[in-house]
Amino acid sequence: MVPPLGKQSDQSDWERFAGMKFPSPPARKGLSSTSKAGARPGSTRRHRRLKRLFAVHKAHPSVFCVQSFAEGYIVHGKRFTPVKHQALLASDLPNLPQFLCRSDDLVLVAQRPSIEFLSAVKHAGFPLPEFVELEGARN
Repeated sequence: MVPPLGKQSDQSDWERFAGMKFPSPPARKGLSSTSKAGARPGSTRRHRRLKRLFAVHKAHPSVFCVQSFAEGYIVHGKRFTPVKHQALLASDLPNLPQFLCRSDDLVLVAQRPSIEFLSAVKHAGFPLPEFVELEGARN
């Protein structure tokens, strides 16, 4: 079977759909949990679960980004290297703005949080912002 145009043979439908470049993440494409596409044959349970995590967003989001070592890089340039405990702490900070966001906001991160983590956050009553991975980003 030949994969649809633009889809790699090893990608799931969700990965292809969610991998569309900014400013067209899944929620900005009109995807909603009530979409009839989620009930059609061939739609995987994982795909439907991912769709439920995202709601339809507004056109003008706020953008959040944590730059843990900005001051260090400003002062020392490329010579700056965080010590181990600083780097460990910084690895937890990029997701922090999600608790300040509305569902139509963006959080820029080096790596998206896991689906399990996002499910737990949504279950706890927090709206989920869109997470955008930045290529070559450092914490």
